[in-house]
Amino acid sequence: MKKDTFLISAVVGVAATALEIILTFILKLTGLIKTPLYLFVGKLAVGQVPKQPQWIEPTVGIIGHLIIGVTFTFLFVLVLRKWGDDYIYLKGLGFGGFLWVIHEVIIPNIITSKIVLRISAVSQLTHIITAFFWGLAAAFIYRLLQKRIKFIRF
Repeated sequence: MKKDTFLISAVVGVAATALEIILTFILKLTGLIKTPLYLFVGKLAVGQVPKQPQWIEPTVGIIGHLIIGVTFTFLFVLVLRKWGDDYIYLKGLGFGGFLWVIHEVIIPNIITSKIVLRISAVSQLTHIITAFFWGLAAAFIYRLLQKRIKFIRF
């Protein structure tokens, strides 16, 4: 598994993204935010479809967010393998910040400018914080996996 970049990316990406989804779901349940990132992804993916069941946007958002998480984790792992995993947590923070720009600025404007997504300032600030959280979680899980893999004999 040490050489299998995609498998490591999938494990790290699903784990880090699931942690981020759980964190934002808790923040939504407590009423601190209205639009967690997974719901934002769902709104972008589904659009303004009339008379859709309420569970569609969150479900599509969670699945889409996990897929996006694995995809960007693949890039993160490639960066770590190319330039080393020294300062891994700082690189994780930087990559998380990069992802926020991709998620919040670039992708929504590429997909459409017609959908009106009302996101409060608190939700937007939470998206920035959870992007950094995701980067740290991905770095931590990657480092943890690398240490554990060294002891596995094939």
